[in-house]
Amino acid sequence: MGTWAGVPLAKALTRITTAPAGVLKLNAGRIAVGESADLCLDPTPEWFVEPAKLKSQGHNSPFLGYELPARVLMMLVSRHIAYEVR
Repeated sequence: MGTWAGVPLAKALTRITTAPAGVLKLNAGRIAVGESADLCLDPTPEWFVEPAKLKSQGHNSPFLGYELPARVLMMLVSRHIAYEVR
């Protein structure tokens, strides 16, 4: 599955999804049958994170300058589209 900053990708994803949800005792942060989806990833080639490519008005991210193995195409919140790349 690869690594990010020397951390196996699966462990990195757990640390930013299910682990924080567990600390807050939330039933969230998982993608599984019957659960509300959190995000969809583009499994195509990596992309380089640059300010101009960010949707945020602040154009800031801790990932600036990194090449990531995938990118978010759509975000679903409570089964409704909250964000979509067009």
